[in-house]
This record gives sequence, C-alpha cells and structure tokens, in this order.
Amino acid sequence: MFIHVIEGGIGRELFFTALLPKLAEKEKVITLSSYPDIFENNPYVYRSLSRGTPYVWEDFVIKYENNIIFYDPYFHPDFIKRKIHVLDAYSQGLGIFYTKEMLPELYLSNDLKKDAEKFYNETGEFIIIQFNSGQSPIGTNLQQEFKWSGFKREYPIEQAEKLIELIKEKYPKLTIVNYSLPNETTFNLKDTLRLNAPYLFYAALLEKAQTFIGINSSLTHFAAAMKKKGIVLWGGTSPEQWGYDIHTNISGDCESLYCSRPYLRELGDCVGTGGRWSCPTGKCMEIKPETIIKELSSLLDKDKIEKQPDKEKQIPQQRPN
Repeated sequence: MFIHVIEGGIGRELFFTALLPKLAEKEKVITLSSYPDIFENNPYVYRSLSRGTPYVWEDFVIKYENNIIFYDPYFHPDFIKRKIHVLDAYSQGLGIFYTKEMLPELYLSNDLKKDAEKFYNETGEFIIIQFNSGQSPIGTNLQQEFKWSGFKREYPIEQAEKLIELIKEKYPKLTIVNYSLPNETTFNLKDTLRLNAPYLFYAALLEKAQTFIGINSSLTHFAAAMKKKGIVLWGGTSPEQWGYDIHTNISGDCESLYCSRPYLRELGDCVGTGGRWSCPTGKCMEIKPETIIKELSSLLDKDKIEKQPDKEKQIPQQRPN
C-alpha cells in the first residue's frame, strides 16, 4: 500500500491517471489530492482522498509515512529544458516505462453519463470550447476578474469572437458549449451556451460532443481521457511537452514559440530566483480563426448537424460547482 500525494491543477492529476495501471501492479494506490473525484470509480485506486479530509494526516499520512510518494514531474531536469513530455518525466520519477499510448483515464459516474445523455437529447449536436485557463473551478472567487500571468496559452478574445462567428455562419444548427467561469474573459462570448455544472460534467459531455476546440487546459486533458479527437491551440506551451497525438495540435506564429521564458524562472510550474516571468508579446496565440475552422470541418459529421431539427436551445439544470 502506498499513498501518492498530488499537488497542482486538474491537468497534473489527469496525467497521473495514465500511470495508475502500471503503479497498481506493484502496490495498492491511495491518492491524496485537491480533486479526489477525478480518481473516483478508478479500479486502480484503493482509496481517493481529499487533502481536506478530516483526520487524513493522522489516519493515513502518519500511518503510512514510509509508503508516501510525492513526485513533481515539473521539476525533472529534462522537462524544465523542454526535452521530454510531462508523462515521460512522471514515468521516470515513478520508475515506469512511458509510451505515447499511455493516456489519462476517467471512470465517470452513471449520474454524469445520464445528465450528458439528457443534455444531448435536449440540445442536439454540439461542440465544446475552452479558451481561458489557469484557475481552479472550485473554491474560486468568481466575483474577482481573473488574469493569467506567465507563458501565453489563452486564445485572445477578439480572435475567439471571430471564430464563433465563422462557426455559426457555416454551421448554424450547431450548439457551441462554452466551458468558462464567470470571471474569465470569454465567459460572455456571443452565440455560446454556458452551463452551471460541475467540471466533470464537461468530461461526460465530451462523449456526446462532435468535437472540441481548446487550449492547454483541463478540457484538453478531459478529451484525452475520453479519447475524443479535437483541436488544441498552442503558443507559449508545446504539445511535445503537454499535448497528445490523438488531437489536432495547431501552433501560433512567434519568433520564440514555446517560448522565450528562461529556464527556472518562476511561472507556477518551475520555481527559480528571478521572479515571475510574463510573456512580452502574446503573439504566439494569434492563430487565425480561418485556420481553425478549416481543421474543424474535417472533424465534424456535417450530415448529423444538418439533419437535426431546429429547436429552441435550453440550458439543462445541472448540479452547481
């Protein structure tokens, strides 16, 4: 029996799920994390614990103190130097041989699947978008405007608006589900559908969605876990380090793509001594909407979209975050 302590966001926790089948061959695994529901129903997890669980330290951490694993792949020297994928760094630290076929895994509840089925029956054909990133969907002050600082990975609002216009013009019957929080820039994108739903509901929706368009953030990792093909936009971060081959990865145009950040500068992923670094131009994510719409067309089942009847789009009542 060993406990793996995970710090960080949803992406890091989902990366870890890709390694669980191999880890479970050695010992029973207990996970201690900020997002324990990501590990619920996982057959390779003995118990999934929240870092806020009462008495977790007394009942588990102290009891199994000689069996605790805490490994942060973001500090692997070759990952810091942008030479290897985060899953490769994770695997090396945990003594597991990494292959690109190793993808995140989610085992969603039947309730979430039923909610997604109900949404699809009411809404019809849809895609999901995510153009903001960097904050937690739980325990967040949604009244305070969120601004991400560091490497550039958000899709600019002006470009996002143009892209939505092009999608609606070409596919007027297609619903665009907007995965964003109320204090994020793209929350109020015109002609998109916003849901008051738990974040794992979007993973369940991906099973029903035609496809998705995202950035280096939770939706992309959910899609990898659900084996859903889609489009991912990259600028300051590289698909060679953070992405998946099952997706269509589109990169921006910048003289220092993936990017000009010096090694070991504090950024939220790597801690150094020079203070927090911020992208000087943001040019890397200025990806033309026309480029994205061309790739989107190859992923859509246009016959299903065009044959669906016109209906009033309604937001299903979902459980709040």
